[in-house]
Amino acid sequence: MSEHFSLSPSIHIYRTFIRDIKLYIFSNSLQNELKKVIKVKIRNIIKQKKGNKIFTELHNLQSNIRSRKLDELKSYLYLQTTKSIGENRFNLSKDLTANININNSKFILQNQIYNEYLKDQRRKLLIPPVSSNEILTKKLLWPLAMHEHYLTKLQNIERKIRNPPKTYLRYTSTHFGKIWFVMSPLNKKKRQSPKLTNFIVNVKKNGQKWIDEWDYLISDVNKWTIMEAYWESMLGNYEHDTKLHTYQWFVKESSKILGAKEHEMSWKNPEYKTHDEILNDWMTPILANFMHLNKKYESYRNMLINYKENNVATEFNYFQEETMKMYEKRKKKFDEMLETALPLVNPYSKERNLESVLKNYLFLPNKC
Repeated sequence: MSEHFSLSPSIHIYRTFIRDIKLYIFSNSLQNELKKVIKVKIRNIIKQKKGNKIFTELHNLQSNIRSRKLDELKSYLYLQTTKSIGENRFNLSKDLTANININNSKFILQNQIYNEYLKDQRRKLLIPPVSSNEILTKKLLWPLAMHEHYLTKLQNIERKIRNPPKTYLRYTSTHFGKIWFVMSPLNKKKRQSPKLTNFIVNVKKNGQKWIDEWDYLISDVNKWTIMEAYWESMLGNYEHDTKLHTYQWFVKESSKILGAKEHEMSWKNPEYKTHDEILNDWMTPILANFMHLNKKYESYRNMLINYKENNVATEFNYFQEETMKMYEKRKKKFDEMLETALPLVNPYSKERNLESVLKNYLFLPNKC
């Protein structure tokens, strides 16, 4: 059994690793990368004197080398490449790690694309399940993975461009009715008119305000008005010693005077008058408020009907014409790209790969 690294001189550690690497690792490229790592760790022991942590790390590394755990060794080497330059003194996979920001969302997305492509190719047995040099494999397959990804995007663009996009009508419901508006590729999502957005928001707010006012009249004002009328009638009847109506009678009579139920616009008999003058007097201002809300409701309904008949028809024709112009221009550009640029696509060329071609012809945003 060999002694622990912490009891061995640095030169003995290095010689032990060199012997084990030659004895258990058969890949020349993997041998070279491991030797680079060992040199750095030995320098850290001598110069920085951070022995305990590095001794443990080297001991585990030697166990993996003697057990020929290639996957763990490759993972270990990959972790070394992601450390900061100040912590790394070796040049492992410098071409791949240079100018890469691991917090860059585009790089993260591309890395996911590459990993999925690699899994897919290995599942189809198109490449070996294990590579002796993962760095070289990545350099070779990365452009192909990106090409495959943007080829899917190209197919989606081609499918969408076969037929002209549709211009159609949509609506959103409000308390006063439906607001109809035109939808096309020219005014989707963020391109929607701010004027239309404000119009929809204001109508919905006014609809909710109308409901709140109606509820207030039904629940509070009407209830207290009936109670006041009942109280005044009760005092007058006691004064003249006449028959007193019950509170429920006042509630039923008030409903007949209003001629409507909650949130219903069918005014059954708005001219109804009860024979109790006190109740009639108290209900007159309440009736006026309900009639005012009803007129407001009808005014908004007529406005929405006129908006659909007058504005929407004109806007529909405009957006339909502009959408066709946009489609014809886009189709012409796509046909030009098919004839001139796509036959010259090269996944390994920065200027002529598929992503660059799609961006040059504005089928992809430049920030993508």
